[in-house]
Amino acid sequence: MKRLLCLLMLLCLLPVIALGEGKVVNLMDDPDAEWSFEEGAEILEIVYPSLQGADACILRMGDQVMMIDCATDDQSQSSVVPTLRRLGITHVDIAFNSHPHDDHLTGFEYLEGTATIGKLLVSSPLDENYVIRRTVRVMESLSVPVEQVQDGDVLTLGDATLTVIQRQRSDLTGNDRSGVLKLVYGDCSFISFGDVENRAQTMLAEDPPACGLHADIMKYPHHGHAKLREDFFNAVSPELAIITAAQFRAKDAFAYMGKKNVPTLSTYRHTLRLRTDGHIWVVDDLGLQEE
Repeated sequence: MKRLLCLLMLLCLLPVIALGEGKVVNLMDDPDAEWSFEEGAEILEIVYPSLQGADACILRMGDQVMMIDCATDDQSQSSVVPTLRRLGITHVDIAFNSHPHDDHLTGFEYLEGTATIGKLLVSSPLDENYVIRRTVRVMESLSVPVEQVQDGDVLTLGDATLTVIQRQRSDLTGNDRSGVLKLVYGDCSFISFGDVENRAQTMLAEDPPACGLHADIMKYPHHGHAKLREDFFNAVSPELAIITAAQFRAKDAFAYMGKKNVPTLSTYRHTLRLRTDGHIWVVDDLGLQEE
Protein backbone atom coordinates (compact mmCIF):
# COMPACT_ATOMS: atom_id res chain seq x y z
CA MET A 1 0.00 0.00 0.00
CA LYS A 2 2.84 2.38 0.90
CA ARG A 3 4.56 1.64 -2.41
CA LEU A 4 1.34 2.44 -4.27
CA LEU A 5 0.96 5.74 -2.42
CA CYS A 6 4.57 6.66 -3.19
CA LEU A 7 4.06 5.86 -6.86
CA LEU A 8 0.90 7.99 -6.99
CA MET A 9 2.69 10.88 -5.32
CA LEU A 10 5.55 10.62 -7.82
CA LEU A 11 3.13 10.65 -10.73
CA CYS A 12 1.46 13.75 -9.31
CA LEU A 13 4.82 15.48 -9.05
CA LEU A 14 5.93 14.75 -12.61
CA PRO A 15 3.94 17.60 -14.23
CA VAL A 16 5.32 19.99 -11.60
CA ILE A 17 8.86 18.81 -12.34
CA ALA A 18 8.26 19.27 -16.08
CA LEU A 19 6.92 22.79 -15.53
CA GLY A 20 9.99 23.62 -13.49
CA GLU A 21 12.35 22.74 -16.33
CA GLY A 22 13.79 25.69 -18.20
CA LYS A 23 12.96 26.56 -21.79
CA VAL A 24 16.45 27.82 -22.70
CA VAL A 25 19.16 25.50 -24.03
CA ASN A 26 22.34 27.55 -23.71
CA LEU A 27 24.91 26.01 -26.04
CA MET A 28 27.33 28.85 -25.30
CA ASP A 29 27.84 27.52 -21.78
CA ASP A 30 26.97 23.87 -22.44
CA PRO A 31 27.88 22.92 -26.04
CA ASP A 32 27.03 19.25 -25.43
CA ALA A 33 23.49 19.86 -24.16
CA GLU A 34 20.90 17.63 -25.82
CA TRP A 35 17.97 19.27 -27.56
CA SER A 36 15.59 18.90 -30.49
CA PHE A 37 12.95 21.07 -32.08
CA GLU A 38 9.44 19.75 -32.62
CA GLU A 39 9.30 18.04 -36.01
CA GLY A 40 7.78 20.27 -38.67
CA ALA A 41 7.67 23.34 -36.43
CA GLU A 42 8.28 26.78 -37.92
CA ILE A 43 11.48 28.17 -36.42
CA LEU A 44 11.77 31.77 -35.26
CA GLU A 45 15.33 33.10 -35.29
CA ILE A 46 16.80 36.15 -33.52
CA VAL A 47 20.38 37.15 -34.31
CA TYR A 48 22.46 39.72 -32.42
CA PRO A 49 25.45 40.93 -34.46
CA SER A 50 28.69 41.42 -32.59
CA LEU A 51 28.24 44.84 -30.96
CA GLN A 52 29.77 47.02 -28.27
CA GLY A 53 27.59 49.66 -26.60
CA ALA A 54 24.92 49.70 -29.32
CA ASP A 55 21.74 47.75 -30.04
CA ALA A 56 20.67 45.83 -33.14
CA CYS A 57 18.99 42.50 -33.66
CA ILE A 58 17.54 40.66 -36.64
CA LEU A 59 14.39 38.55 -36.36
CA ARG A 60 13.33 36.09 -39.03
CA MET A 61 10.45 33.66 -39.35
CA GLY A 62 9.82 32.01 -42.69
CA ASP A 63 10.24 34.70 -45.35
CA GLN A 64 9.45 37.56 -42.96
CA VAL A 65 12.23 39.68 -41.47
CA MET A 66 12.17 42.32 -38.77
CA MET A 67 14.86 44.34 -37.04
CA ILE A 68 14.92 45.98 -33.61
CA ASP A 69 17.32 48.95 -33.76
CA CYS A 70 20.41 49.08 -36.00
CA ALA A 71 23.38 50.32 -33.96
CA THR A 72 25.59 53.29 -34.84
CA ASP A 73 26.82 54.42 -38.25
CA ASP A 74 30.14 52.58 -37.89
CA GLN A 75 28.88 49.39 -36.21
CA SER A 76 26.04 49.09 -38.72
CA GLN A 77 28.60 49.01 -41.52
CA SER A 78 31.19 46.86 -39.74
CA SER A 79 28.87 44.31 -38.09
CA VAL A 80 25.15 44.58 -38.93
CA VAL A 81 25.55 44.75 -42.72
CA PRO A 82 27.96 41.76 -42.89
CA THR A 83 25.58 39.78 -40.70
CA LEU A 84 22.63 40.51 -42.98
CA ARG A 85 24.70 39.46 -45.99
CA ARG A 86 25.84 36.25 -44.34
CA LEU A 87 22.22 35.44 -43.47
CA GLY A 88 21.19 36.10 -47.07
CA ILE A 89 18.74 38.83 -46.05
CA THR A 90 18.03 41.41 -48.76
CA HIS A 91 14.78 42.87 -47.41
CA VAL A 92 13.62 43.88 -43.93
CA ASP A 93 9.83 44.01 -43.76
CA ILE A 94 9.65 46.01 -40.54
CA ALA A 95 12.42 48.04 -38.91
CA PHE A 96 11.65 49.11 -35.33
CA ASN A 97 13.46 51.81 -33.37
CA SER A 98 13.20 51.77 -29.58
CA HIS A 99 14.24 55.42 -29.15
CA PRO A 100 15.98 58.08 -31.26
CA HIS A 101 19.57 57.85 -30.05
CA ASP A 102 22.32 57.29 -32.60
CA ASP A 103 23.47 53.98 -31.05
CA HIS A 104 20.05 52.53 -31.86
CA LEU A 105 18.78 54.37 -34.93
CA THR A 106 21.24 55.82 -37.42
CA GLY A 107 22.51 52.43 -38.57
CA PHE A 108 19.30 51.93 -40.58
CA GLU A 109 20.58 54.62 -42.95
CA TYR A 110 23.45 52.33 -43.99
CA LEU A 111 21.51 49.27 -45.11
CA GLU A 112 21.02 50.61 -48.62
CA GLY A 113 22.72 48.34 -51.10
CA THR A 114 22.43 45.37 -48.74
CA ALA A 115 18.79 45.24 -47.64
CA THR A 116 15.75 47.33 -48.46
CA ILE A 117 13.34 48.36 -45.70
CA GLY A 118 9.59 48.01 -46.08
CA LYS A 119 8.62 50.28 -43.20
CA LEU A 120 10.33 51.99 -40.26
CA LEU A 121 8.36 52.09 -37.01
CA VAL A 122 9.56 54.51 -34.34
CA SER A 123 8.51 55.01 -30.74
CA SER A 124 8.95 58.79 -30.68
CA PRO A 125 7.62 61.80 -32.57
CA LEU A 126 9.29 62.15 -35.96
CA ASP A 127 10.75 65.52 -34.99
CA GLU A 128 11.88 64.72 -31.44
CA ASN A 129 15.57 65.40 -32.05
CA TYR A 130 18.14 65.87 -34.79
CA VAL A 131 18.92 62.13 -34.88
CA ILE A 132 15.44 61.05 -35.88
CA ARG A 133 14.98 64.03 -38.19
CA ARG A 134 18.12 62.97 -40.05
CA THR A 135 16.96 59.34 -40.34
CA VAL A 136 13.48 60.39 -41.46
CA ARG A 137 15.02 62.47 -44.25
CA VAL A 138 17.11 59.52 -45.41
CA MET A 139 14.11 57.16 -45.27
CA GLU A 140 12.02 59.63 -47.27
CA SER A 141 14.75 59.78 -49.93
CA LEU A 142 14.52 55.97 -50.14
CA SER A 143 10.68 56.03 -50.23
CA VAL A 144 10.51 54.15 -46.90
CA PRO A 145 7.41 55.11 -44.86
CA VAL A 146 8.06 56.08 -41.23
CA GLU A 147 5.30 55.67 -38.64
CA GLN A 148 5.11 56.23 -34.88
CA VAL A 149 3.83 53.33 -32.77
CA GLN A 150 1.98 53.57 -29.47
CA ASP A 151 1.86 51.63 -26.22
CA GLY A 152 -0.19 48.47 -26.72
CA ASP A 153 0.29 48.22 -30.49
CA VAL A 154 0.76 44.62 -31.66
CA LEU A 155 3.04 43.61 -34.52
CA THR A 156 3.27 40.17 -36.08
CA LEU A 157 6.13 38.11 -37.43
CA GLY A 158 4.77 34.85 -38.82
CA ASP A 159 2.87 33.28 -35.93
CA ALA A 160 4.73 35.36 -33.34
CA THR A 161 3.31 38.53 -31.80
CA LEU A 162 5.30 41.52 -30.61
CA THR A 163 3.61 43.95 -28.24
CA VAL A 164 4.84 47.52 -27.86
CA ILE A 165 5.21 48.55 -24.20
CA GLN A 166 5.99 52.18 -23.53
CA ARG A 167 5.64 54.69 -20.74
CA GLN A 168 5.35 58.20 -22.20
CA ARG A 169 5.62 61.16 -19.86
CA SER A 170 7.16 64.54 -20.54
CA ASP A 171 9.37 64.34 -17.45
CA LEU A 172 10.96 61.04 -18.51
CA THR A 173 14.33 60.90 -20.24
CA GLY A 174 14.64 59.65 -23.80
CA ASN A 175 16.03 56.39 -22.45
CA ASP A 176 13.07 55.90 -20.12
CA ARG A 177 10.65 56.52 -22.99
CA SER A 178 12.17 53.60 -24.91
CA GLY A 179 9.68 51.44 -26.74
CA VAL A 180 9.93 47.94 -25.27
CA LEU A 181 9.00 44.93 -27.41
CA LYS A 182 7.71 41.69 -25.93
CA LEU A 183 7.69 38.74 -28.32
CA VAL A 184 5.57 35.65 -27.76
CA TYR A 185 5.68 32.55 -29.94
CA GLY A 186 3.91 29.49 -28.61
CA ASP A 187 5.10 28.92 -25.06
CA CYS A 188 8.26 30.98 -25.54
CA SER A 189 8.85 34.66 -24.87
CA PHE A 190 11.54 37.29 -25.33
CA ILE A 191 11.66 40.94 -24.29
CA SER A 192 13.86 43.77 -25.54
CA PHE A 193 14.06 46.70 -23.11
CA GLY A 194 15.79 49.38 -25.15
CA ASP A 195 17.49 51.69 -22.66
CA VAL A 196 14.86 51.90 -19.90
CA GLU A 197 16.33 53.03 -16.61
CA ASN A 198 15.10 53.49 -13.03
CA ARG A 199 11.97 55.61 -13.50
CA ALA A 200 10.57 53.57 -16.39
CA GLN A 201 11.41 50.34 -14.55
CA THR A 202 9.47 51.66 -11.54
CA MET A 203 6.45 52.52 -13.69
CA LEU A 204 6.51 49.16 -15.48
CA ALA A 205 6.85 47.19 -12.25
CA GLU A 206 4.06 49.12 -10.51
CA ASP A 207 1.77 49.22 -13.54
CA PRO A 208 2.69 46.25 -15.76
CA PRO A 209 1.25 45.94 -19.27
CA ALA A 210 -1.59 43.55 -20.02
CA CYS A 211 0.86 41.21 -21.76
CA GLY A 212 3.04 41.10 -18.63
CA LEU A 213 6.79 41.58 -18.34
CA HIS A 214 7.85 37.96 -17.82
CA ALA A 215 10.09 36.57 -20.55
CA ASP A 216 12.35 33.55 -20.96
CA ILE A 217 15.10 35.72 -22.48
CA MET A 218 15.74 39.40 -21.77
CA LYS A 219 17.77 41.99 -23.66
CA TYR A 220 19.20 43.82 -20.66
CA PRO A 221 18.43 47.58 -20.63
CA HIS A 222 20.96 50.17 -21.80
CA HIS A 223 23.83 47.85 -22.78
CA GLY A 224 24.22 46.73 -19.18
CA HIS A 225 24.74 50.27 -17.87
CA ALA A 226 21.33 50.53 -16.15
CA LYS A 227 20.79 49.09 -12.70
CA LEU A 228 17.80 46.79 -12.35
CA ARG A 229 15.18 47.38 -9.69
CA GLU A 230 14.45 44.24 -7.70
CA ASP A 231 10.69 44.35 -8.35
CA PHE A 232 11.34 44.93 -12.06
CA PHE A 233 13.74 41.99 -12.28
CA ASN A 234 11.30 39.75 -10.40
CA ALA A 235 8.52 40.67 -12.83
CA VAL A 236 10.67 39.61 -15.78
CA SER A 237 12.30 36.55 -14.13
CA PRO A 238 14.39 35.64 -17.18
CA GLU A 239 16.25 32.38 -17.67
CA LEU A 240 18.90 34.13 -19.75
CA ALA A 241 19.97 37.71 -20.41
CA ILE A 242 21.80 39.37 -23.30
CA ILE A 243 23.98 42.43 -22.83
CA THR A 244 25.07 44.43 -25.87
CA ALA A 245 28.45 45.44 -24.44
CA ALA A 246 31.69 43.90 -23.31
CA GLN A 247 31.64 42.33 -19.85
CA PHE A 248 34.34 44.68 -18.56
CA ARG A 249 32.11 47.65 -19.48
CA ALA A 250 29.06 46.23 -17.70
CA LYS A 251 30.63 44.70 -14.60
CA ASP A 252 27.78 45.60 -12.25
CA ALA A 253 25.13 44.14 -14.56
CA PHE A 254 27.01 40.86 -14.96
CA ALA A 255 27.59 40.71 -11.20
CA TYR A 256 23.90 41.32 -10.49
CA MET A 257 22.76 38.65 -12.91
CA GLY A 258 25.35 36.29 -11.43
CA LYS A 259 23.85 36.80 -7.98
CA LYS A 260 20.47 35.97 -9.48
CA ASN A 261 21.92 32.82 -11.10
CA VAL A 262 20.87 34.02 -14.55
CA PRO A 263 23.34 33.15 -17.35
CA THR A 264 24.27 36.34 -19.21
CA LEU A 265 25.81 36.54 -22.66
CA SER A 266 27.64 39.45 -24.27
CA THR A 267 27.48 40.47 -27.93
CA TYR A 268 31.09 41.63 -27.68
CA ARG A 269 33.01 39.35 -30.08
CA HIS A 270 29.99 37.05 -30.37
CA THR A 271 27.19 36.90 -32.92
CA LEU A 272 24.44 35.41 -30.80
CA ARG A 273 21.70 33.33 -32.37
CA LEU A 274 18.44 32.51 -30.58
CA ARG A 275 16.09 29.97 -32.17
CA THR A 276 12.75 28.67 -30.99
CA ASP A 277 10.05 26.30 -32.19
CA GLY A 278 7.62 27.82 -29.68
CA HIS A 279 8.53 25.25 -27.01
CA ILE A 280 12.26 25.68 -26.35
CA TRP A 281 14.96 28.23 -27.06
CA VAL A 282 18.37 27.22 -28.37
CA VAL A 283 21.14 29.82 -28.04
CA ASP A 284 24.52 29.58 -29.76
CA ASP A 285 27.26 31.65 -31.40
CA LEU A 286 26.74 32.03 -35.12
CA GLY A 287 30.38 33.05 -35.47
CA LEU A 288 29.83 35.80 -37.98
CA GLN A 289 32.20 38.31 -36.46
CA GLU A 290 35.64 38.78 -37.96
CA GLU A 291 38.53 37.53 -35.90
